[in-house]
Amino acid sequence: MAEVPAWRDYLLRHDQTQHYAYGKRMLKAIAHQFPSDRRWILKGNQHSEQLPALVANYPDAYVVQIHRDPLALLQSVLTMRGLSVLVHQKHPQIQAHVAYWVDRIEQMLRAYLRDMDRVPEGRRLDILFADVIADDIGTAQKVLEFAGLPSSAESVGDMRGYMDSHPRGKDGRVVYDLAGDFNLDIPSLRQRFAFYTDRFPVKQEVK
Repeated sequence: MAEVPAWRDYLLRHDQTQHYAYGKRMLKAIAHQFPSDRRWILKGNQHSEQLPALVANYPDAYVVQIHRDPLALLQSVLTMRGLSVLVHQKHPQIQAHVAYWVDRIEQMLRAYLRDMDRVPEGRRLDILFADVIADDIGTAQKVLEFAGLPSSAESVGDMRGYMDSHPRGKDGRVVYDLAGDFNLDIPSLRQRFAFYTDRFPVKQEVK
């Protein structure tokens, strides 16, 4: 999440398989202290660009990828990280911040498209964000079924209770405008990310 281009480039030039193996050993050490038959859930944006390393260490993993309008992703990341830039930089480098994250998101999405077929057949589920918004509980049930996990009326009730008490937009947070606040050209961005939206029919959220 840090804007450190040299480290990003160093990381992407190296195979991360051994580091994923180290992470797995740490998870085993933690799990050994708390015996359970529960499944591990590893949620992280970086997994989308490290599928070969992930699959090499977790060959039995079920991969669930949610696909969303790339411009909506940018809007969210630039807003969240932009606030950090304003707080931590005496002289905020806004345009450098914008350029970094546009490039970063593009690299991650290209890596996913490049490697997604490395996931064994039947172990990858691609979900559209619009489907999550349209039917959050139903989509969650679809994921459970895909992963071979049980569902019950109680678990569905728990999810429904959580969603009802945490409606989308409840926090009322401000989302910056890509064109107005960051001086980005929306049609150019659409063209830049066409490689992704041509593959996954995501709903355009940013006008």
